[in-house]
Amino acid sequence: MKYARHLLWGGVTLLAGCAALPSALTTAHQATLQIMPQVIAGRRVQVSDAQGYTAADIHHFKVRLDKLAGDVVDPQHSPIVVTSEGSTANKGLTITSLASNTSYRLTAFAYKAADEGAESLINDPASSSVKVSIGTGQNAGHKTLPVALINKLFSGTATGSLSLTEGQLVTSDAQVKYGALLNTLLATDLVTPNGVAYDSSGNLFIASNTRIFKMDSNGVVTPFAGSGTSGSADSPNRLQATFSYLCGIAIDPNNNLYVSDGKLLRKITSEGAVSTPAGDIFAITDGDGTGPNARFGYMYGLVADADGNVYGADATSHKIRKFTPSGNEMTMTTIAGTGNSTDLFGPMGLARDNAGNLYVSDTANYRIRKLPFNGSSFGPLETFAGGTNGGTDGVGTNASFRNPRAITILSNGFMLVADGQDSSFFAYYPAFLRLISPSGRVSTVAGRNDFFAIYPDGRGSDAGLAASYGLAAHPTDGTVVMTDRFFNRLRKVSF
Repeated sequence: MKYARHLLWGGVTLLAGCAALPSALTTAHQATLQIMPQVIAGRRVQVSDAQGYTAADIHHFKVRLDKLAGDVVDPQHSPIVVTSEGSTANKGLTITSLASNTSYRLTAFAYKAADEGAESLINDPASSSVKVSIGTGQNAGHKTLPVALINKLFSGTATGSLSLTEGQLVTSDAQVKYGALLNTLLATDLVTPNGVAYDSSGNLFIASNTRIFKMDSNGVVTPFAGSGTSGSADSPNRLQATFSYLCGIAIDPNNNLYVSDGKLLRKITSEGAVSTPAGDIFAITDGDGTGPNARFGYMYGLVADADGNVYGADATSHKIRKFTPSGNEMTMTTIAGTGNSTDLFGPMGLARDNAGNLYVSDTANYRIRKLPFNGSSFGPLETFAGGTNGGTDGVGTNASFRNPRAITILSNGFMLVADGQDSSFFAYYPAFLRLISPSGRVSTVAGRNDFFAIYPDGRGSDAGLAASYGLAAHPTDGTVVMTDRFFNRLRKVSF
């Protein structure tokens, strides 16, 4: 299966319907067993914050009963398979005519649809099984059958020794193989692609050197803005405007597109007009202000909020900027960073969650920072994860990063980080994708530490990565697009 076997306990109760065992299994005394597979919260293997299936995802159950010879299935007897009428707790299964002095193995199969193909199975049958032993004259009564639901975020398998006794799963030396799947999406037309952003219709916009490209929902790529000539000329026709060095890109709720173009913030309206609402291309100083009096550096991370404000991660000035609409111009204020490298050092990625909190990749300080939003203003910077140089997975500051750049937040609240190298010689590769849960658990989901294998597509550690300055989560399908500056391509990330 394509999903990870990160196990978590779920539960459902099966208490209705009946099926008789073959007469060959019956004796003078027969017992009745009511099966109780309750889906209860419990353990996961390794990645405890991974998103898993829940009882709400279950369409129906099947329970298979095998007669045992010792501790193994007796091949002389055919199994009995009973299907539930649904997944609700007040519907279940009752199996009658169980033989005395006999042991059985019960195994649960949970399906997310009426179809019972491999893609519909959402539990691990090997870990959703219990042994039932019936003595002389004993009625089996009720039995709890654990259902180990699989994880729907990662892919791979869990290995290790497992023992199951009375509804408890015990693991030892468990190892998890999981990862994000990378495929090359576009490998033509692009020159040093940096930022990417989706609009609400699923169209992708790519900032590529002096031009912006648009990829529609069918995968068709067309030039969207820029003549291809380097410059800073505005124009009522987006294809006749010029850009010099496009970095970050963001789209507001009115489908106005903003790009950081060197030391300028450029705006492309939904009607196609290009203007420069803030920035001074010749600025040699740093300072807040409106229009050309706003002076800032290169912003690779750019996001917009519902009010039309734009936020930028200023990598060269080590600050986070806020741009507020002011007529045809925008007023810039600094909301985080003092210019001191111990505060922020070369921040390159910026993301915003549904609560309005901003997350910053504090690149040269090897950490992810959080700028909490209280509804009207931002609080002081907090360290969300990392803080030391390395590639160690862990929770919060126990994790380490090599050189985190682009970041994006997925629909489930997880954050994806493009983590590169900090070596000046190998500045662009190899690179890695790191996933951070809402509670701050960091996991490496793609990339290999191999300087000579940075191009291949694949899953998890089979994929090779180079540095990315842009990540964008699709608005509906759960995939992510990342830019590859080294090979001038786009890559699609699937979980």
